Amino acid sequence: MTRYKHTQISTPILLVLAAVMGTLLWTAQTPFENHVWIALFFLVLVAVLFSSLTIKVDDQSVVWYFGPRFWKKKIALSDIKAVAAVATKWYWGYGIRLTPEGWLYTVSGLSAVKVELHSGQVVLLGSTDVNGLMNALGHS
Repeated sequence: MTRYKHTQISTPILLVLAAVMGTLLWTAQTPFENHVWIALFFLVLVAVLFSSLTIKVDDQSVVWYFGPRFWKKKIALSDIKAVAAVATKWYWGYGIRLTPEGWLYTVSGLSAVKVELHSGQVVLLGSTDVNGLMNALGHS
């Protein structure tokens, strides 16, 4: 049974990709150039894959994934040692990043929940609902 589910839209990523696509089309000699369509294809692919970040918590685990279930990850709740609300650094960026704190999964904003595992591994889950996620993980 799902006790928590939150999807965050990746507005910054989508805006940047839209600006790049617009610039690409605007500066092309003709919109039918092969390199333009190849670049647009990859930009649209990235936009779809990283369009959002969904985090779900059920009675056994926390699961998160980007867009249409891309890069799905899962941690058993029993493996979690501690959680804490943290502010991420702007220069860490968005998407999937290895930071000095641990692996960061985020699509927008600078708020995250730091999840420390018994193994010592640390995962940062970006969220606009930090308190709700911490409550769902059993820590407030």
